[in-house]
Formats: sequence, C-alpha cells, structure tokens
Amino acid sequence: MRITLLALLAAKTLAHVSVASRALSLSLHSTTAAILLLSYAQSIAAVKDDYFDDEDEDDPFAEMEREMDASHYEDNEDSHLVIDLDPSEVVKNHERYDQKNAHTRGLDTPVLAYITPWNNHGYDVAKFFRGKFTHLSPVWYHVKPNGRAVGQFDLSGAHDVDQGWIKEVTAPVETANGETMTPKMVPRFIIEGFAKEDLIALSEQKEHGDAIAKMIVAECKKQKHDGFVLEFVYSAYTPLFVSALSRAAKKADLQFFLVIPPSHPAIQNTLFGPEHFNAYKNLVDGFSLMTYDYSTFENPGPNSPLPWVIKNVLRLCPDATKDRSKILVGLNMYGNNYSPEEGHATVLGRDYVKALALLEPAIVWDDKFAEHRFSYKTQSGARHDVWYPSVTSIQARVEVIRELGAGVSLWEIGQGLDYFYDLF
Repeated sequence: MRITLLALLAAKTLAHVSVASRALSLSLHSTTAAILLLSYAQSIAAVKDDYFDDEDEDDPFAEMEREMDASHYEDNEDSHLVIDLDPSEVVKNHERYDQKNAHTRGLDTPVLAYITPWNNHGYDVAKFFRGKFTHLSPVWYHVKPNGRAVGQFDLSGAHDVDQGWIKEVTAPVETANGETMTPKMVPRFIIEGFAKEDLIALSEQKEHGDAIAKMIVAECKKQKHDGFVLEFVYSAYTPLFVSALSRAAKKADLQFFLVIPPSHPAIQNTLFGPEHFNAYKNLVDGFSLMTYDYSTFENPGPNSPLPWVIKNVLRLCPDATKDRSKILVGLNMYGNNYSPEEGHATVLGRDYVKALALLEPAIVWDDKFAEHRFSYKTQSGARHDVWYPSVTSIQARVEVIRELGAGVSLWEIGQGLDYFYDLF
C-alpha cells in the first residue's frame, strides 16, 4: 500500500498549485520519492564505519565542516572543552544550575523547547529557564482522519492544555542584563494515521488542507497560543497543505514552525532537501530539524554526531544568510542504551544519574562524534553501551550552532539534566 501511495504522490503533476508547489514539482515527478519515503519508514540500514573518515573531494561542504568543527571538540591543549567526565561530579552537580542567569540567553537566535506530558519534569524546566527559551512547544495535539469520509480529520489533545501553566511560563521575565523575555507558546500538532486516500486528497485538493489549517488555527485562537509547530512526515510532498497552513497562520497572526527530518548517510535521498527548504522558507517562521536518533539498535552508536549535524545545516542552507536562523538544530536531551543481548532502551536524565551512582563507570569522550559514552556488563554478562549528552557535548554543539547562525530545538527538556540549560 505504501509503495503505491508514494508512487502516486511522486508522479502527480502539481503545476496548478502555489509558487511553493511549483518549486517542488521536479522532486515530485520521479519514482525516487516513493523509494525514498519507504526506505525512511523502515529501520536505518548499516552505515559504514569510515563515513566520517572519508574526505569526499566532490563534497562542497567538506572544507567548511573541517574548519567549523575541528576547534570545538578535538582533545588538544588549546581546547576549552572539559572532556574528562567524572561520574561522581555529574551525580553531585547535575541539579546545580546558575540561578542568577537562569533567564539570561546565551544565543541570539531562536531556542525552541519541546515538553511532553509523559515527562513532567519538563513543565518545571520551562518555568526555571523560561527566559532562555524563545518558544515553548508542548506536544499536546494529534490530527487524524476521522474515518467517516476521505479527507476529513479530527483534532484531539485539548484535554492536556494547562492554562495555569501557560500563564506562568509565558509571563514576561527580566534577565540578569535587564532585558525582558516573553516566551511564545507554540504547541506541536502531529498528523498521523493517514490512509492512502487521505494523503492523496491532502496533496491534490486544496479544501482538505484548508480544513486542517482552519481547525489548527481555531484551536490556537481559542487557547490563545502564539502559534504552532507542525510535524507531518510527508510535508515536503504536500505543498498545497503547507501553503494553506502558512496563509491561515499569517492571517491569524500566528507563528508557524515545521518539523523536518535530517539527511542520513544510510539513505540515498531524503524526505526534505534544500529544494524544499528554499520553497518553504518564506512560508514558515522556522524549521525544527531532527538531528538526533542517528544510530539504531541494529547499528548502535552516537546519538547525534557533530560532523553529521554540521553537514545537515550546510546542506539545507550552504550560504551564511539570515535564512540559517530559521533552521532550529535539534539537540537530544536523552540518550540510548544498546545491548546486543538485552536490546535497546532510551535513557532519561534520572536514569543516567542513577546508573553513574551505581556503576561509577569510566566515561569516554569520542573525538569523532563529540559525544561521551560508557560501557558496562550485567551479572549475566550482557554488554551495554550508553551514549548520553554531557555539558561538553552540548557546549560543542552550541558553539558550532552559534558560528553557523542557526537556532536550536530541544527534544525534550524533561529528559535532560538541569545544568544543561545553563548553556542556552
């Protein structure tokens, strides 16, 4: 079913749609879109170990990448990053943040923080550091086909909205340098559960996109949100829909952010390329780039290799223009625990601290990926490799992002350690 659907989406002629749609027409007139989308939905294939070692003479970004990342995370005498991580120091200090500067921003570009209902600590982090976050995005809303007719959808999630919390975290706050910050409330709306017929209707028929846009905008106005974040895996191939959302958002004076996937070396093409970025950049206020989940259980390793992050930003926007600030580089506040014998588990901050206190492991800095990791064995002999962010790994990324002139999106703040947020 999926191959048939995507082939149909890829083959449709969209000459009748908006300027953004016409800009994307070349990417849609190919069956590669079908192959691409199918492969992205499957588990990521094996990645060659030498991916980061090869210097591609044909890669226009190779030299920029080397210059950009070399000074930030190499283990040398001039490096200002602390790569020797003492487990006891993490356990002791992870809740100790700079209260004086808790609302003072370290970046001039947008910082969007996601909050999930299932990690309640994120709601508190949003309060503690609200001056550092330009946008707060609780993941409350779901849009799904209602099953009654093709192209008709229902919205759910309003029951999670907490107006008392919203009022608290969006109240103006004075920073240590005397400035006033007022975070914007832009909840995430995720579109999921589409059948073939629904997707075709959404890609071809303007009224279906208009209906969803009207529904999202009405909810935002009702709850007095400042805008919204849209997550939809097929957004690059439904320009009519994205255009409808953009028009509706601008008319209602709402901000509109679009979640986009990264490119990956294991996948020949991508769900969202520079042609989509250029077509959509004037339709949205920003792109939430999901530069995490690089590795999988089948191919364990780093969460978000820094060279890969840089490559993704440069790929979308190779020129250092103001458009770069619309790319909100995704930073994971969670980690991963991989075991060939016992499987995979996501690691939250509280889990990480407990593991450090119990195991007192030797934490290793990986120069190639700019991430910390440690290994241990259970009593049964099962080996585990744990990759989790550190102040050092986050600092390296923040400094690179600052040089690039990009913004930040944090997935998600309930999963991290409190002292991480001093860096933003």
